[in-house]
Amino acid sequence: MRKMSISGNQLFWLIFTMQTGMCLLLSITPVIRHAMQDAWISVILAGIVSLLVTWMSVKLCMRYPKMTLIEFSRSILGKWLGSIIIIPYLIKWYSIIGAILRQCSDFLHLMLFDRTPFWVLIIMTIALLVYVTITRGIESIARCAEVIGPLLIMTVIIVFLLSLKYMDWHKILPILVDNKPLDIWKGSLPPMSFFAESTILTMLIPFMSKPKAAMSKAMRGSLVAFMLIWLITIAVVISFDQLAAGMRYPFFVMTGFISTMEFIQNVDAYVVIIWFFSVFIKLALYVFAASYGTAQWFGMKNWKNVIWFVVIVGFVVSVSFKNVDQSSIDYPSMYRIPLDFPITAFAIPLLLLVVSFFRKKTAKDGG
Repeated sequence: MRKMSISGNQLFWLIFTMQTGMCLLLSITPVIRHAMQDAWISVILAGIVSLLVTWMSVKLCMRYPKMTLIEFSRSILGKWLGSIIIIPYLIKWYSIIGAILRQCSDFLHLMLFDRTPFWVLIIMTIALLVYVTITRGIESIARCAEVIGPLLIMTVIIVFLLSLKYMDWHKILPILVDNKPLDIWKGSLPPMSFFAESTILTMLIPFMSKPKAAMSKAMRGSLVAFMLIWLITIAVVISFDQLAAGMRYPFFVMTGFISTMEFIQNVDAYVVIIWFFSVFIKLALYVFAASYGTAQWFGMKNWKNVIWFVVIVGFVVSVSFKNVDQSSIDYPSMYRIPLDFPITAFAIPLLLLVVSFFRKKTAKDGG
């Protein structure tokens, strides 16, 4: 069933792109709401945890470099228990697809297509997802990431540079005075939950042509994503101060103020387009992981047949959210952060690492 292949550079762009897009949209406001001018410290904490999750995911995969999460879970824990602990990941993949479809369509509806029903935008996005995923699977997604990733970096840096004249660096003061350590920790949780999605590596590394490059490429991808979010968080804080805590999409509000030499204006439309394609990469990754993982979980030979089931479930989940608050605020605060994040990013990978270590050690000592 496995005939696809990706390079180390493609893995870098996949991890960077998927960690950056939605984090730019949804994590900056809650960080500032909790930590105010110390929000940049919260992002540093989130970045450190993201590197730990990335390291742990790659370390686990390198013990079984030719197996996906579904395969090595069964190899480590046995068929039944190994299949049971995959269920939280399946729930995660399917629910994230639906949530992102709704969040993305609501944002596009607000910014560009105010007369287009959100469900039409969802269907159009799904059509693109099916086309990209069903052609060459992870190879097609990786090639898209190689194009969109550099454009995303360039876009964010240009927005930061063009916004410098609106920034007051005194607004970042005082440091660690007005906020308690608990506030800073709470502020780190939203971006941390986005960065921790690097657990998707457990479904990507088996397709690498040179798996030994996985650690360096994945860690670099997470590091660049974290540094970019850190930079933009600082920019938003020193541009809007406490007002940012009441903004839904402060980064995109910041792009609306850009006006340089009377001809560099209205860049927000361009930024939204680049952002959409970065989120599209993330969606495609989850559609691939859910399709391939579901096929392996049920023992199906043709994973592409599952794509249709995945996108239908994604559509149903997306329209089940009554409004943007449910998908962007309630879903993360009630499921992603308190349940999904500790279980799929830490508890299960750590369990698999420990058990695999002792099993191999026992086998070696016994031999």
